[in-house]
Amino acid sequence: MCLDCGCAELNEDHGDLRHLTLDSIRSAAQASEITIDEAMKNITDGLRQAQQASGKTGSGPAATD
Repeated sequence: MCLDCGCAELNEDHGDLRHLTLDSIRSAAQASEITIDEAMKNITDGLRQAQQASGKTGSGPAATD
């Protein structure tokens, strides 16, 4: 899905490149010379850290694997 809005369309940017898509994650993985799975894990880990830093530990989809 436009990974931030929840529309369930993996590569739909809704005409606005600020939306995160699977293609943008793929491009980021290529830029880092890692697999898309590694990039998604790193993003998940980063989101988990951000939640903890903001006092929202253990909640939301980023807190589960």
